[in-house]
Amino acid sequence: MAKKTRVEIIKAFEHLLATRKYEKITVRDVTEICSLNRKTFYYYFTGMDDLLIKAFDWEITNYFESVPRGTSINDALVGFFNLINDNKEIIYHVYNSQGCEHLVEYIRTNVFVLIKKDLEDDAKKKGVTEEQTDMICRMLTYIFAGFIITWIDNGMEQDVAQTIKQIDGLIAGMRQLLLENAVIMNEKEAGLQ
Repeated sequence: MAKKTRVEIIKAFEHLLATRKYEKITVRDVTEICSLNRKTFYYYFTGMDDLLIKAFDWEITNYFESVPRGTSINDALVGFFNLINDNKEIIYHVYNSQGCEHLVEYIRTNVFVLIKKDLEDDAKKKGVTEEQTDMICRMLTYIFAGFIITWIDNGMEQDVAQTIKQIDGLIAGMRQLLLENAVIMNEKEAGLQ
């Protein structure tokens, strides 16, 4: 029952976000759609910012659960873009509101997670440290997340699937080069080269 009520509140909030900016939505608006009282809302969420963050978390958790293990980074990023594209109105209203910083952080965090999932095993096999792996993932995150944020900023009209495939093809070599450079650095530090 508790999970059902939380999801009902999130879905009502997303419904409202499809039609108006984040700062124009009140707790009353959400509770009226759900036929709940304010006390119930505050049982699950500390406020509207908390609801926004938990709505993002709920969507991305559902997305990650739907991505089969072993999915390529390219396919995972296309899927992530599709998630954003399927929720264009919501993304637009959040991006052009006070919730923008939450959206940008949500994108960066989740792109990082996708990239790290893709690189982690290969990095470990090659002896790349966790710190180096994180640095490589952050560098690649800036590229992909920057592209996503720019795409949103430009109105989300460009076909992203093809563009991501092109970017991924270019970056695939960069990923390998970054991992190889980390191995070379480690060998130099260890005096093996």
